[in-house]
Amino acid sequence: MNKNQIKTVSKVFLFIDLHNYSIAFIQLGEKHAEFIQDYYILCGDIISYHGGEIFNFTGDSIFSSFFPEKVTAAVESAFEIKESFKKLTGRYKIEGLTEIETGIGSGDVVTGVFGHRNFRKKDYFGIPLIHTSKIMHHRGIAVTWEIYEKLKENKTYRFIPLSPIKLKWQSESLEYWSVQKKEEV
Repeated sequence: MNKNQIKTVSKVFLFIDLHNYSIAFIQLGEKHAEFIQDYYILCGDIISYHGGEIFNFTGDSIFSSFFPEKVTAAVESAFEIKESFKKLTGRYKIEGLTEIETGIGSGDVVTGVFGHRNFRKKDYFGIPLIHTSKIMHHRGIAVTWEIYEKLKENKTYRFIPLSPIKLKWQSESLEYWSVQKKEEV
């Protein structure tokens, strides 16, 4: 690999997963592929509108990045996706079977083009990605300490501390918060 393709950058990450998607998958039957494609488009349109970029789809998970100054845009994307997803599940008549789980984190990561000669793509590696992936299974919108620190004075949001996650490889537990819009509370 050409070392000029690898660099360290600061990014905000928005990871999305579907809670209990396997139940919805069975209920959808032959329409499951159409549903997933509509879900990818819904999320991609909202993320792109707010200045983010999707860098990976894996099953029902979506991984996206934003520039560091776009913290609020990443959080707003999550809220819009959550609301739009409710409409999508209604259209497919699977309301309540699955819902959005979201993790948002940030920090310095390594980026570049990685992979095998048969499949190479832009990707990111680093602790902020691991932290974001650990919190993304909160049913709602969860943020890491870094995001909380940047937005805690924002009058639009309310932050609720969640039980820290003990990581095998890190002495400190991973602190994270659920974020809600104040008018939702």
